[in-house]
Amino acid sequence: MAHRSPTTAREEDRASSWSAEPSWTARRTSRPADVGYLSRLHRPDGNGTFILLTGIHAVGSHGIIDFLRRELADLYEQVDLQPFSTLIATEYDPATRQLVRSERIAPLY
Repeated sequence: MAHRSPTTAREEDRASSWSAEPSWTARRTSRPADVGYLSRLHRPDGNGTFILLTGIHAVGSHGIIDFLRRELADLYEQVDLQPFSTLIATEYDPATRQLVRSERIAPLY
C-alpha cells in the first residue's frame, strides 16, 4: 500500500466527497455536505411521540429545519401522526457555512 501524506489524503478525500440525490443514487459534489436524522418516535413512557432531529454537525440540524420549513405539509400527508424515520442531506457553502440546499435522501421508514 502506497503511503499518502496527510495533506494529500485530505485533498483526495475532499475531491471524492459524495452526496445523495432524492432518487437515492450517489453523485459527486464540490460542496461540503452533512447528513441528519429526522424521526418521530414513541416516548419511552408510552405517552405520545416526540420529534428527534440531529445532524452530524450543526449545519446538518439546520438542514433538517430548512427541509421541514419547506416540506412539512407533504411529510404530514405521507406519515400523518405515525412514527417515521428518514435521512436529510444538507449541502453548504464552505466559506460562509450557509445552507445551499437540503433534501430527503432515504425513504420514510
